[in-house]
Amino acid sequence: MNYTTDHVFLRVKLEPGMFDNEVTIILNNEGREVSSVVSKENVKIEVEPTTQRQGSGLLRVRIVGSAAGRYLVDLPRPSFTSRPRLNVSDRDLVAL
Repeated sequence: MNYTTDHVFLRVKLEPGMFDNEVTIILNNEGREVSSVVSKENVKIEVEPTTQRQGSGLLRVRIVGSAAGRYLVDLPRPSFTSRPRLNVSDRDLVAL
């Protein structure tokens, strides 16, 4: 899929953040779990996370490159577990 914008959304799991204005995002990328704390402004929350269960949502990311159905995207904030750029499949992205 070709995206006509440099900002798209990436499907993520959500957990509560330390503060009311943030959430922890979790995703599986190339067999590794990636997590980061981001502002709720960067997430379209589909299912609100609670301390008892994960939620789900769409994280706003910026496309910086693409090749063969894969996209290099920048996270809004660096991850705790990987670099700030991820190589993701076009199946994981959503254009709104």
